[in-house]
Amino acid sequence: MEKKSIRFSSWWNSSSEATSCEDVSEVQQKESQVKLVANENQVVNDDQIEDENPWQTGIHQFNEEQVVRRSSQTRKPNPRYTNAAIVVDEQSEPESFEEASQIVEWVGAMEEEINALQRNQTWDLVPKPSGVKPISYYDETFSPVAKLTTVRVLLALAANKGWSLWQMDVKNAFLHGELDRDIYMNQPTGFQRKQHPEYVYSSLFVKMVDGKLAVILVYVDDLIITGDYEDEIVQIKENLSIRFQMKDLGYLKHFLGLELERSEDSVILHQIKYSTDLLKKFGMLDCKPIATPLEPNFKVCAHEGKDLKDATMYRQLVGSLIYLTLTRPDIAFAVSVMSRYMQNLKKPHLEAVRRILRYVKGTLGQGVTFKKGEEYNLVGYCDADYAGDHDTRRSTTGYVFMLGSGAVSWCSKRQPTVSLSTTEAEYRAAAMASQECT
Repeated sequence: MEKKSIRFSSWWNSSSEATSCEDVSEVQQKESQVKLVANENQVVNDDQIEDENPWQTGIHQFNEEQVVRRSSQTRKPNPRYTNAAIVVDEQSEPESFEEASQIVEWVGAMEEEINALQRNQTWDLVPKPSGVKPISYYDETFSPVAKLTTVRVLLALAANKGWSLWQMDVKNAFLHGELDRDIYMNQPTGFQRKQHPEYVYSSLFVKMVDGKLAVILVYVDDLIITGDYEDEIVQIKENLSIRFQMKDLGYLKHFLGLELERSEDSVILHQIKYSTDLLKKFGMLDCKPIATPLEPNFKVCAHEGKDLKDATMYRQLVGSLIYLTLTRPDIAFAVSVMSRYMQNLKKPHLEAVRRILRYVKGTLGQGVTFKKGEEYNLVGYCDADYAGDHDTRRSTTGYVFMLGSGAVSWCSKRQPTVSLSTTEAEYRAAAMASQECT
């Protein structure tokens, strides 16, 4: 009897991530009554920063004994940030099963997923064998995924040619194939069988005809379909719906947390909602914007400044910023630098990351734009500093590739070895860029 495995998204697990943000939520509640914004040029002394909760310092300092009277004067928004005006009251996605189970729409989606799996006879419910460690539901399945660079290249091509973009979703992300061993898996939270709650449950395709293209990009259970061979695209959709439990999501608007805005002459890829949720989560939604992600001639070292007792939130923030670089090449260098200090966190590192958030606040509307009808050539640029890392004396490589009017691939990464000259550093950067374009 063959068993197959599947993994669900991380909000199935009621992990400690939700509770790790309790301090931030308390700060946000207090800030709804009192908001103090530091001057852009304000310098925060290390001695003034408290170890217990460093996220209440700097931009968002709060003193319970202070009483601040709000001005009754009507303030007009700065025209410089008019393009960043967005609605921020949207309901955020639940972070655990307990939260999702309180929302009717999420309960319906979960039940639909479970029903689809049962219709396909995905598993058999069996007693847990002794000595077997079941895998967590949706934690350890390997699925076909496309590189994000491939996603951007496909969007650039579709924008340049004026092709429509459609999205389809497989209702149950599941490995359709034969397994060579039995796989045992815990029942998903909230859907355990009442009779036996302790039991366990045992990337780019192209078709061309007469010069016309139909393209399918697969990322686990999400599909992007585009091309100018519209008859074939319609047939592909019908065939997929017959073979699998599919959901036609219409024109592409959201993909892997990325947002897509389509006009007659361009496609804009951005993460406005993700950026806003990030600022809200870390109590920086009302911070004062700043013009650059890092100070000019910024220098940081691994051992300067006081230690922070808890680096958990810093690591969460840097990880979130890394995901934001999928559509924001302008912060790639700054985030790359600050990600080097995840294991040895100091207070100056915290202040530098806080500055990146202030820059994000002022540039919420930015993303990558792909225009229609532009000259469709691949152009790349690369550069390197020399011994820019003060701790290791290693150089940093940076490159960006443009396809048509928009960037499709970029990177800022510290080189693996020390270069003995600027020439060597430049050659290493050119070699890394060459590997990316081939």
